[in-house]
Amino acid sequence: MNHWIYLSLVVLLGCSNLNTKPNWRTMDLNAQWIRQIGNQENLKFRKIARFTPLIYKDSVIVGSANDGISAVYRKSGTRKWFFPVKHGVEAGGALYQDQRVIFGGKDGYIYSVDAQTGKLIWRFFAKAEVLSGISVAGGQVFVLSGANVLYALDADDGKQNWVYSRVQRSRFSVRGGSQVLVKGQNLYLGFSDGFFVNLSARDGSLKWERKLSSQVRLQDVDMSPVADNKFVYTASYDGSLYALSLDGGEVAWRIEKGGFSKPALVNGKLLFPTSGKELLLVDARSGKIEWKLALEAMAGNPTTYENFWFIPLVSGKSLLIDSNTRKLLGKYEPGKGSLAGVAFDKDLGQFYLNSNAGNIHAVSYAWVDKRKKWSWEK
Repeated sequence: MNHWIYLSLVVLLGCSNLNTKPNWRTMDLNAQWIRQIGNQENLKFRKIARFTPLIYKDSVIVGSANDGISAVYRKSGTRKWFFPVKHGVEAGGALYQDQRVIFGGKDGYIYSVDAQTGKLIWRFFAKAEVLSGISVAGGQVFVLSGANVLYALDADDGKQNWVYSRVQRSRFSVRGGSQVLVKGQNLYLGFSDGFFVNLSARDGSLKWERKLSSQVRLQDVDMSPVADNKFVYTASYDGSLYALSLDGGEVAWRIEKGGFSKPALVNGKLLFPTSGKELLLVDARSGKIEWKLALEAMAGNPTTYENFWFIPLVSGKSLLIDSNTRKLLGKYEPGKGSLAGVAFDKDLGQFYLNSNAGNIHAVSYAWVDKRKKWSWEK
């Protein structure tokens, strides 16, 4: 073979290999800014952060488990407004009509404030701290209080439309609450008595219920459910992950792995963090476990974005994983961990993370070329 042809083939094959296997790249995660969310710095014990940041126009809104909720500017992290809440805001909020943010506080109130100014619009006394996320649909706010009471409120004025409650049968309970899943006129959520229910969004009447846990302790169904057009997926803390039919609650499959954090449902797969410190990738229709990863601590709500999986841990560093190769791309230390999902900001090339230390982090993510350059290269 002609030496020049042989050399050309080697070069071409080498370039092709570089293009298909870019192992010379590494993901760079850097904090652009870090800001304290509330007015008070948490110097005592860890307070759980489960409020996933909400991107709103030029700002990002996030709750602190210490003393309130803040809006900060996305570019600088400078505070735009602060709304105080006694004992803080632990669970997530929701934007309504692109002008209000609705959330629950540990002081027992549900709030609606102007997302631009932070001014109070209305509040409703739920009589117990709110530890579940907010769902808004059809002009109604659905929120579960820590006393096992589900409220349906008018989103415009906060007046109660109906209420549904269950009796707590155990003295022991996981700290948390299931966020309501709304599908049309159907509501799906779990309760701390071990039951999962389907209610009417119109009046709160019970359509069906399913007992998921028979544990004497920690039988809570606190995981916020997800669904496709056939099944709803949920889990009890010390029990199993279930696929239940939407219309009758029949069990299609189950995996004997308990869970607390809300899974991500993407491309027919469930990215499911177990209460036993594992991350599972499960085929949603068959229940087959296709991949699993042992974790150093229990994971919070995973966030999927483009080809990334972001996995927060209750303690230690959060993980960024390539969804195609399922390889670890990088780690980020938020300080005291986190259980909240993150909000990706495509415009600025960063994501926002709420930490258990009471801070919000703006973290840039970018591929970096780690190849060594020749002496004549710049």
